[in-house]
Amino acid sequence: MIGVRRAVHIPLVLVGLIMAGCAASSAGGTVKQFHRHVEKGEIEAASEMVTGALVWMIGQEKVEAALVAESKEIGEKGGFARLDIVSEETVGTVSEVVVRVTYGNGEIEEEDYELTKIDGRWMLTPGMDK
Repeated sequence: MIGVRRAVHIPLVLVGLIMAGCAASSAGGTVKQFHRHVEKGEIEAASEMVTGALVWMIGQEKVEAALVAESKEIGEKGGFARLDIVSEETVGTVSEVVVRVTYGNGEIEEEDYELTKIDGRWMLTPGMDK
């Protein structure tokens, strides 16, 4: 019986890992992953999802300070209850994503993001969160 459980458990774990790995393969998945990093206070991971152009424009310290402030604000609103992609339009290596954020306190916001695909990876660009 134990062997059967393992046989079932291993494929389920693999499916979970594959799905997690695919989550950010789309621009919308990248926006969701970025939000989750910010929510958890994973500032370094979130800042790695932003193009070097934005860092060059305002500096790494300002990018990280903005992410820390955003993380604090998310916490004050009760975290994320839901993150829904409202729209995702991609042309070549550029994508515009609109995400609807529902906070734990019931507040709802829609945010627009622009992403660019760089070396096969979607990155938030300077026009992010217009």
